[in-house]
Amino acid sequence: MEQVWDPRGEADVALARVVEGFGQQVLGRADMFEGLLHDDIPQLPREIALLTAAARSGVAELLAERVRQGISPQAAVTMAAAEMTARTAVDTSGALWAAGVFARVLGYSQSPVAQPPVAQVPPAQAPTAPVPAAQVPPAQAPPAYVPPAQPPPAYVPPAQPPPAYAPPAQPPPA
Repeated sequence: MEQVWDPRGEADVALARVVEGFGQQVLGRADMFEGLLHDDIPQLPREIALLTAAARSGVAELLAERVRQGISPQAAVTMAAAEMTARTAVDTSGALWAAGVFARVLGYSQSPVAQPPVAQVPPAQAPTAPVPAAQVPPAQAPPAYVPPAQPPPAYVPPAQPPPAYAPPAQPPPA
């Protein structure tokens, strides 16, 4: 189940106000940043925790660095989120959300993740019966099952038994 973060966009707006009032450098000052968000959106403690974790993980700096290197903002968000999950106990969806919010407030435009187009079949042309396997193009036909050439080997015991326990050697009496 995919977690939904800040469905009404309140955290986005609050973060934009914080950056507008204190500048982008506030994104690197987690304690101050957290207090300002608590003042503005106390009803969103999970989102505040995620954004604060992003600030502590240096997501703003990571995003800026990646974009300066010529990496697309969307890829930079993904990379920063991966770094955040490596440094914290934040899950991937939360890290992606927080990094995306940081990217938006920093002015990096992101295109949504490309989804493959869904084929639309008009109702009048929709097939009513299954297509016989002979009419399925070979590229779409499932591969035929090929059994293995030989069955897996049965258990073979080791060639030599393990060494028996030998007590440590005692020095000869003096």
